[in-house]
Amino acid sequence: MSRMRIFLRLRRAGILSFALSLLLCLAPAEASTSTTIEDISIHVALLDDGSAEIVQTWETNVSGKGSEFYIPQQNLGDMALYGFSVQEEGRSYIDEGWRWRTDRPREEKTGRFGIARTREGLELCWGQGAAGRHVYRVSWSFTNFVKAYDDYDAFNVRLVNSDMKPAPRRVRLTIEKPGRPFEQGEVHMWSFGFEGMISLSDGKVQVFSSRPLSSTNYVTVMLRFDKGIFQPSSVVEGSFERLKERAMKRAERGSAKSSYLGWLPDCWDEFLMLLPFLFFPFKFFSKRKGEQVGEHTTFQPLSKEVLRSLKEPTYWREIPFGGNLAAAYVGLQMVPGVKVEPRDLMGARFLRFLQQGNLEVVPAGEDLLLSGLSSLTSNSSLNPAPPTRSWWPWKKAGIRLRLIAEPGSEDPGEAVLFSIVRSAAGANEVLEERELLTWGEEHYSLFRAWQTAEEREGVRVFREQGASETTTTTSFWVRRWLFLGPRKPFEVETLTPEGERRLMELVGFRRYLQDFTLINERRVVELELWDDYLVFAALYGIAEQVAAEFLALYPDFADRSAVLRGGPGLAILRTADSFVESFTKPSYDPSSGGSSFSDGGDGSSGGGSGGGER
Repeated sequence: MSRMRIFLRLRRAGILSFALSLLLCLAPAEASTSTTIEDISIHVALLDDGSAEIVQTWETNVSGKGSEFYIPQQNLGDMALYGFSVQEEGRSYIDEGWRWRTDRPREEKTGRFGIARTREGLELCWGQGAAGRHVYRVSWSFTNFVKAYDDYDAFNVRLVNSDMKPAPRRVRLTIEKPGRPFEQGEVHMWSFGFEGMISLSDGKVQVFSSRPLSSTNYVTVMLRFDKGIFQPSSVVEGSFERLKERAMKRAERGSAKSSYLGWLPDCWDEFLMLLPFLFFPFKFFSKRKGEQVGEHTTFQPLSKEVLRSLKEPTYWREIPFGGNLAAAYVGLQMVPGVKVEPRDLMGARFLRFLQQGNLEVVPAGEDLLLSGLSSLTSNSSLNPAPPTRSWWPWKKAGIRLRLIAEPGSEDPGEAVLFSIVRSAAGANEVLEERELLTWGEEHYSLFRAWQTAEEREGVRVFREQGASETTTTTSFWVRRWLFLGPRKPFEVETLTPEGERRLMELVGFRRYLQDFTLINERRVVELELWDDYLVFAALYGIAEQVAAEFLALYPDFADRSAVLRGGPGLAILRTADSFVESFTKPSYDPSSGGSSFSDGGDGSSGGGSGGGER
């Protein structure tokens, strides 16, 4: 046997050992079960006396290896749990109460639920049923959830545990007081233990994760309320600040410990032993086999025929994807030679906010102290400033944006971005460029949550409109270089013929806007569509060019445009640039009214660790 052949075999064996060691180090929990918890949606209704009604909806895929799901409830303090029940597809499970036994087979637990006592507290348990997809509705109530402190009413409760097996891939949480919407300024919000976002929207506190949870993640929420909203039965001596201080100290410790290589201490010996083999495989992994969109969705590469067609697209005159910006953003990321960034999407969103009347440009010289909170809180009508055509000089001046009304659509990316803008604007609900730098540096996780929401929505629209479908393929580099035996399947998004046609429309519409004056279609196209065109031109990064062409064709367009009238409409694009640039690093703000931390939350009640399948 030649030395070269021996060398190649040793290299492949080393790569295989290294890959398997990493899998054992990084994902030991996932190896024991294929059951998944796709989504946990939680609704918390806070009552006047401080009690809480909790409903959790679990969307799961059951493998058949376990027999039940369970939720540990520990460290309850003076909270009492009552009213536990489980339903599935409107059918109520049979209540076994405190007689629940965990050591029974699956068949004896199917369609039943109960409570088990442990040394640490309680476990809420229910049978999984047959293998396959299940959506469980799990509900219970707590007394003394909200507590009265000397200065504020508040709670700090863990609602999703750490060490869940499996950990949920997505968590969404809504907290409200039925019949009494929360207002800006009267509730301050913090969340701990995961990467995501917490905000106040439509009078409700909204929390969602921006990436799948791991076994070390959890969801703890701490809310502080002004006095008078609740009349809690539970009274705690001392101030809320003591509770907050304990939570923030742990958040600081967690931030100091965080590292992109935080997994190395757990398998340091194996890593050092196999380190020499790292120098061999790098060149084999460099060839990109698909188009990555967002963090988790990979599209298969486009065919050569489609790539050739995209280089010289025909004009397309209708707005692509029905005007859905998230889908267009995802599509543009797959087009070679087209560079689209988060700043472009944010700029397009800002222009749409102007178009829809969600934001307005504050005229130069207006005293912001007179603005107060009149825009959103009084539901006053939109009173634009006197129209002007001289919007170009405004590009050099700082722009200020007043919040007018919540977006009415159900677009998640739009809703999340508007919540971010409102939080950054502060008490006077006017967003100023000078406010952005400090705010953005301290709320990096919110920016990532917005990006994730946009990317997920874009992929969802692709699927919903038949532009893509999920297919199972095999990993080329695993099969070719690691020789793991049978082909290892994984899921990717594949463009359908409809999806390829949509990409052609997307780039054809861009060419149409670029050549608008050349093809001279001002009489063909309705003037009312030009604002919609400007929104997409911002996504393409050509808004100023297109606006100049529109004004050259129709000088009075600035007076009729919701985007351009009233001042420096397109200067908002620079605000979007500044906004994106301000999110330079993850940090935290201990005094913020809407912060999310990847650790912390010490001093919380309820929840604990463990749970999931067994």
